[in-house]
Amino acid sequence: MISKMIPFPTTVDLALTGRCNLRCKHCNASDAWELESELSFDEIIGVLDQIRKEKVFNLNLFGGEPFCYPEIHEILEALNSYPIRITILTNGTLIDKKAVESVKKMRFLAAVQVSVDGSNPSVHDWQRGEGSFDKAMNGVRLLMEEGLPVNLKAIINRHNIDDMENMIRMAMGLGLGGMDFGDAVECGRAAVYANELVFEGETHRKMMETMFRLKKKYPRFNLGGTLGQKVSMLCDFYANGRGKGARGTFSTCPAGFSMLSIRSDGKVVPCSAFWTLVCGDLGERSLKDIWENSQVLNEIRALADEALDKYKKECADCDYLTYCNGGCRAAAYYSAGGDLRGINMSTCLVFSDLYGFRVEKDTALSA
Repeated sequence: MISKMIPFPTTVDLALTGRCNLRCKHCNASDAWELESELSFDEIIGVLDQIRKEKVFNLNLFGGEPFCYPEIHEILEALNSYPIRITILTNGTLIDKKAVESVKKMRFLAAVQVSVDGSNPSVHDWQRGEGSFDKAMNGVRLLMEEGLPVNLKAIINRHNIDDMENMIRMAMGLGLGGMDFGDAVECGRAAVYANELVFEGETHRKMMETMFRLKKKYPRFNLGGTLGQKVSMLCDFYANGRGKGARGTFSTCPAGFSMLSIRSDGKVVPCSAFWTLVCGDLGERSLKDIWENSQVLNEIRALADEALDKYKKECADCDYLTYCNGGCRAAAYYSAGGDLRGINMSTCLVFSDLYGFRVEKDTALSA
């Protein structure tokens, strides 16, 4: 057993269904989803029983679109018997009064995260489909009118990078104190639209400069998500200096260390971004057995002891090396053609001065 492994993940993502009413360009799932292979209602309850037995703290419900699941209201009601913090990840377009009533009754609701990729239909709908902005915002308003906790999340790309400030103003106008900003992983439909979603160096710099500018302009507004994390990581480097970090290995995010994701067909993956890297099948093994004995998970965990500069010679000359973990493992895995030891080039473009796109120290620390 890997020594760094905890007894069981503290967070589990559960895809209730592969069904979705939208076809978003950045989605990491495929269009061709075999609905007949999905877990039944009773099988989902069985998964929840396993999660409760192992005392998981956080459960994220997603899809597909969770409100496309035929028995979503029954699932939300059943979750009142499980003392676990629940977050629902939704595109918001199917949230109506009935959905709000079901969510209101949830005893352990942490938040409803609604995906909003623009401040207006022309920006948002390019990514998610015509009419989706108005429907999503109607869902947000219905939730907020009942005092329910709502988070907004946007996936940033070339099409909406100039709309980030407008999104912040929109969120503030709704009374929200923060918003998550992330970037796409090249898997599923996101791989098909990679040329429109993935940034080159100059766009990376513009994205990060925008984040720092907005952080300075709206100091009381929390910029979260993966882009918010990158802002904090670069500030930490500039504040402390070369060689003072505690990384320099393929240490990962919580995927495989404190979290797991379960697809709607019962296949287990390290996280929802690692959509095709199957660790086990709940139709054959328990979640506990997969967590402890999956060869894939143990290989990911072992990466935390492997030095980055062993696999990429440029790393040895990078002043950010001791702060780096090689980037998101899922993003690196897909962009490197299925190599778990791949380097996520977008991370290099943000953090390494070797490529000339890193935001300057004065800009970062003045934010």
